[in-house]
Amino acid sequence: MVLGVLALAAIWLVAFILSNSETVRVDFVFGHVSLSLIWVMIICAALGALLAWGVPRFSRR
Repeated sequence: MVLGVLALAAIWLVAFILSNSETVRVDFVFGHVSLSLIWVMIICAALGALLAWGVPRFSRR
């Protein structure tokens, strides 16, 4: 059941990313960059996964 929920979440994430293909401007403190919204979503998902993996690992020490 958990695997089914994860599969549905992954399918939803891919559909959401593919439906948002326009270019957006991302502002930082010292500049900006124009990226496709797909890349912004992928980067945010990867950073979220990295934090979800890393925070519990380093908080146990």
